[in-house]
Amino acid sequence: MCLSNIHVERARLADVREVLRRQLDSVVRQMNDAHMLKASGIRSREGSPTRPEERHHNQLFRKSLYATSLLHISSEIARALTLMLSVLELHTSNRPRIFFLRPSWMWLGMSPRALVYQAQEEDRGSDEDATADGVGLSRQEAKQGVFQRRDSVLLMTPPIIPTTPVPFRKRIQGIWRNIRSTPLTLQTLSHLIDLPRQTLVRQWNKPNVLTFRVHLSRTVRRVQHSKHARHAIKHAFGITVLAIPNFLPLGSAGRSYFVAQRGVWAIISFIYVLEPNTALTWRVGTMRLCGTVIGAVYAYVAWAICRNNPYGIVIMLTVGEIMLTWLIRSSAPGVGVVASITMPPIIFTPYLGLPHSSVIGLAVLRGAQVSIGIVAAILINHFVFPRHCRVMFLEGMARVLAKQTKLFLHLSQRTLNEAARTRKGMARGAQMDLKLQEMIAREKLLLTQMEHEVSLMPKPTKLYREGTETVQRIADLMSGLRKIRENVPHREAIHQVLQHRQQTISCICIALFTCEHAFRSRQPLPQILPSPRKAFDELRREMMDTIQSAPRATDVAYAIAENEVYDELIDALEQLITITRELFGTNAWLLDGACSIGFGAVGMSGTDTPAGLHSSAASLRRVESFHHGF
Repeated sequence: MCLSNIHVERARLADVREVLRRQLDSVVRQMNDAHMLKASGIRSREGSPTRPEERHHNQLFRKSLYATSLLHISSEIARALTLMLSVLELHTSNRPRIFFLRPSWMWLGMSPRALVYQAQEEDRGSDEDATADGVGLSRQEAKQGVFQRRDSVLLMTPPIIPTTPVPFRKRIQGIWRNIRSTPLTLQTLSHLIDLPRQTLVRQWNKPNVLTFRVHLSRTVRRVQHSKHARHAIKHAFGITVLAIPNFLPLGSAGRSYFVAQRGVWAIISFIYVLEPNTALTWRVGTMRLCGTVIGAVYAYVAWAICRNNPYGIVIMLTVGEIMLTWLIRSSAPGVGVVASITMPPIIFTPYLGLPHSSVIGLAVLRGAQVSIGIVAAILINHFVFPRHCRVMFLEGMARVLAKQTKLFLHLSQRTLNEAARTRKGMARGAQMDLKLQEMIAREKLLLTQMEHEVSLMPKPTKLYREGTETVQRIADLMSGLRKIRENVPHREAIHQVLQHRQQTISCICIALFTCEHAFRSRQPLPQILPSPRKAFDELRREMMDTIQSAPRATDVAYAIAENEVYDELIDALEQLITITRELFGTNAWLLDGACSIGFGAVGMSGTDTPAGLHSSAASLRRVESFHHGF
């Protein structure tokens, strides 16, 4: 019965989808015909569309985008129904199957949240290692350096003349005769003195030695900038500092303090609190301190009520664990876990007759040692190989913008190049889209962690959040653009407006690259950037003239839906440029000052020519011609 229902619903969906496609054909054709009859060639003298024509274009773009979105949703639902049918058919076949358990770190008690964070850190490793040191060579620089060394070796090496093989003994004899026959002059002595250097340079730049040098350099740099090695060094340094009193001679003040005051609690607290970045260290440290205070207070109250009564101790501990379970299930699970760990040592130490001063002193001692470990973890994480969330966020935003540029170039390559329109290219675009969404999710996670970080300088978290939302909007629009372009007519919407498409793509890529550079280097943007809006207006005007000859109105709908997505993409890109200017400032070459950064003259749009400035009219005319040129 379930299978038959799914078959019926899939057939109904296919019929409705076909009806929608036919209605879209007729509606788009009627709107275009009615507009062409009404307009009857009315245009401005410059060839730009009039206001009624532009209003018609905007309405047509919006309705076409909605209709094509419904078509895409219906196709995705049809795929989902087909997948459900295959799953149900496998389920009803009743064949015996053997399922093997998947090995996972969760078998050892690791939480899924820790696994997600670990996967994010491992995935980010290669990019961070490549950009950790600004002095390091890029891949292209290293490639050119290898080519230069090989060329120098080829110039220093004498030409190889093919001859018959000569025995080694005869070659040595020939070299000796050549040395004896050479006259001893000043030039010969200089060549003889310089011979070891030339031999060393020739051997140092041989191809196999160059390959070994490149691999060794990469290994050394990977070790130098490995976040795992740095985190291990911080762990070892902190534990060593806190454990120094334990290695002092017996009877010394430090050794007596470590044994009597239970200094190992500080080491355990340090290991528990030290996290990969400073924000997580502050968050975990705060939760551990709160959990320690809650557990110590409850343990002292339980001991004051029960004393050495075993039944009372069991009842109070059980009641406390039930209450702490609610904290473990809340958004701050660390508080409940630490409080649950804190109670047993304080309650059972006097019950078991272990040496102690007093219960309240034991509770205070527990809190003091935990505080020492927390302070040590925070100080070491701030001063030894610090990893601040703000720096990680800005570097991650630069990588997101670089990934968006790469994805947009991939989509443009598949659009402009017919040879690149393969199924493998479609799968690669989908993978890049999924990867981009994961990277944006990480930036949102870092932004959330940044709120727990304590710093003297206030951070513009509101602008950071607006930047992530804008980048998310751009990624969603690129995803929609990738799906719409699969049905865009290539002859009318691409080949006949190829030059305008290239200009639009270039302006968008330049804007993305400029924002990426600003986030990576924290430097101000140029005052004037090429305007994607002007290039897109030219593209839209030419495309509306060419798509009238499309054989199907549905193709026209997909083409103008692509224009609507382009329009929203450029709006989001202009908003991103504005946010970047507010964050990092503007290099204002039309103002009196050479550069306006930070609190002065920020937020100026990069595509607007500033008016009312102290500059000559000729320079303003040149700026306007520069804009119209793009």
